[in-house]
Amino acid sequence: MIRSLVFPELSIIEVAEPIARKLMYKTLSPEKLRKELLSGVVDYGNLIREFPIFMLNFLRKMEDDEFAMQFRLKDIEHIEKCINRIFNRVSFSIVLVAVSIIIAGIIVGSGMSAHTGIEIYFLNLTVLRIGLIIAAIIIIGLV
Repeated sequence: MIRSLVFPELSIIEVAEPIARKLMYKTLSPEKLRKELLSGVVDYGNLIREFPIFMLNFLRKMEDDEFAMQFRLKDIEHIEKCINRIFNRVSFSIVLVAVSIIIAGIIVGSGMSAHTGIEIYFLNLTVLRIGLIIAAIIIIGLV
C-alpha cells in the first residue's frame, strides 16, 4: 500500500479511488455515449443527404472540362538530381563495357595476327594503347 511521506496514515489509493471512479463514470456514462452516438448519426445523415449534390457538381465539372487534378511531390528537385545521377552512372558504365569489349577484341585479334608481320603488330599495339587510355579516362570519370 502506498503511503504519503508527510501523513503516513493517509493512503493515496484510498483518496484517488473515488476520483478515478467519477472520472470513469463521466467518460463512459450512458448519457455521454448516447450524445456521441446521436451526433455521429446526425453527421452521417448530413453526409448522406449532401453526397448526391456533391457528386452531381463533380460530374458536371468533369463534363465541362473544368476539372483539373494536380499532384505535387515533396522535394522533387532532389529526386530529379538523384535520378539524373543514376542515369549518368549507368550510361558511363555502358560505355565502359563497350570499350572493354573492343579492347578484348583487339587483344584477341592481335594474338591471332601476331605471326603475320611486324607492321600489324605495331598497329595492334598502338590501337591497344589508345583503347587503354580511353578506358582509363572513362574509369576516372566513373570514380
